[in-house]
Amino acid sequence: MEVSRLEELEPNWNLPEADVPGHMRNIWVHVDGETGASNQMLGLARQPPGNGMPGFHEHEAEETYYVLEGKAAFWTDTDEEVIVERHESAYFPPGEKHSYRNAGTDDLLMLWALSGAEETMRKEYEVGYEADDRYEL
Repeated sequence: MEVSRLEELEPNWNLPEADVPGHMRNIWVHVDGETGASNQMLGLARQPPGNGMPGFHEHEAEETYYVLEGKAAFWTDTDEEVIVERHESAYFPPGEKHSYRNAGTDDLLMLWALSGAEETMRKEYEVGYEADDRYEL
């Protein structure tokens, strides 16, 4: 058994956009290859009001977000924006392009979970995001 405690973790996925105004966020990975997982990732994300992903991203894996605090706006390249609030979740099947932003006035705190090979997920995130012209801060 592996146990991860938030107070012992440092934000450990330092994407280039993570410290750019409009895209700022802290991400803590709780479960991944470093904790022995080979098929899943679980993490916590905190995002200030108005901030969001810099565009669409997609994976070969399923992804689920669960809102712990705040309000998120999610959308895909084929759907309208959907608001997801405290104790609600958003699920994206493999290959579905998606994005989100903090749609509230307080910090957004979400759990996110990915199925699939952990190493593949890191490589996909390092590649970056596809531009989304509907996304404006």
